Amino acid sequence: MTLPALRDNALRRGTTIRITIATLDPTNDWVMKAYADFRNNRASAGWTPERARTEIYSSILAAAVYKNEAPRLEIEFSLSPSLWLLSIDVSDRVILVTGQNRGDSCLAIGRESELYQQWRDEMYSTYSGGRTIKPMLPGLRVADLPEPSEETLTSILAFFSDLGLPLEQDKARDVATYMARSHNYV
Repeated sequence: MTLPALRDNALRRGTTIRITIATLDPTNDWVMKAYADFRNNRASAGWTPERARTEIYSSILAAAVYKNEAPRLEIEFSLSPSLWLLSIDVSDRVILVTGQNRGDSCLAIGRESELYQQWRDEMYSTYSGGRTIKPMLPGLRVADLPEPSEETLTSILAFFSDLGLPLEQDKARDVATYMARSHNYV
């Protein structure tokens, strides 16, 4: 499920939704290179460590922006120092295990399966092995991102600096506009 759908669900239901996201640590050059190399050895060529880093920064920015639109979203990231290849999405009812490419097959494991708890443990052990951040950037909206002003870019740079995620000034616009794309898979 995507962040926009979770945002809409939180607003519609008026309830808190807790989201924990394990992702690769964008400051770890080895992990970024290993991920780009893996992606380039598959059907999705054109990956660089910088592209991987931009996507992760964009996902973190997206979380902060969607939290602004739905304050009942509780979003936390774990930045992992290790490489992994499967995406594990855990809910109270089902776990979805997918590959990295859009349209990859999905393994659905229902809560009643004896494998549910094992996959849940896998996800949370990965999560607990990383540095935790809670992205918050009050005032920023999705509408601010396709063509960010200098003030917005300055806010984005300060946001990432406060999280301990250095971002070069010339990359802030790339991260903002990347996040605004309609096909973000966060």
